[in-house]
Amino acid sequence: MRSSSLTPMALAVLECLHECPRHPYDIHQTMQEREVWRLVKLTTGSLYHTIERLAVDGLIEVVETSRAGRRPERTTYRVTEAGRDAFAAKLRSMLAEPSVEYPQYPVAVGFMHELELEDALFQLRRRTIVLEAQLAADRVIERDRKSTRLNSSH
Repeated sequence: MRSSSLTPMALAVLECLHECPRHPYDIHQTMQEREVWRLVKLTTGSLYHTIERLAVDGLIEVVETSRAGRRPERTTYRVTEAGRDAFAAKLRSMLAEPSVEYPQYPVAVGFMHELELEDALFQLRRRTIVLEAQLAADRVIERDRKSTRLNSSH
């Protein structure tokens, strides 16, 4: 698989596996805790499909398959060297190269001339407040995550 064909979900899975080997349920739980759904559409089906595709493409590999009690078997995966390289290449290109995207905001900006000027400015101020609040929350989450990592390493 070329790094250019990695989806946002594939990047999220690879990012999660950079830390340690995990089984799909653990990957899903970690993504939920980190609110990855803010970045990518997170569904169980798409997660399992992505893991399967990454394994077929050699970007992740099976570490072990185990069963605890009456639970179903759990297959644990880890990222391969090829997976690390593809992840880094895709991330670099996404950061460096502008791309054509079709999210809602550019559409809204393109058509906002249809609103009264004061209304458009009011809506943009509301957006600024929401983004500032999200940024503050993300900073708290990241600070707590770093603190947890530091405390667990001691």
